[in-house]
Amino acid sequence: MPDQIDKQKFVSADVAHQNFINTQWRPLMAWLYMATCAFDFLVAPILWPVFQATSGIIEVKPWLPITLQGAGLYHLAMGAILGITSWQRSQERISAMNLQMNYSDPSIADRKRAAARRAAMSSDDADALIKK
Repeated sequence: MPDQIDKQKFVSADVAHQNFINTQWRPLMAWLYMATCAFDFLVAPILWPVFQATSGIIEVKPWLPITLQGAGLYHLAMGAILGITSWQRSQERISAMNLQMNYSDPSIADRKRAAARRAAMSSDDADALIKK
């Protein structure tokens, strides 16, 4: 039980020391990408001809999406960034859930501590002894 409490203190202290950029950069990137796409494909195609017509230009040219210039590399890059980071975040959450499950069952935690004491190993190496 003391290890479980110490682990909870460690996790909560670790979360408390993270700043805004470390915790919120993934959603911020997604919102930025969504805003860019909304401007480039919704707002600008509507406002660009209106602006040209009101400024007295006789020949109104259609809007050419900026993000599609250069073979759409912007969309490929943002897709890679958001895809990889969402996969990474899901892996972090899965490992946190596994850690929480391992320390929430007192019998598993007690067996790990006992095996670690007997073998004078870390708790990760004790996992192999318990499974035998």
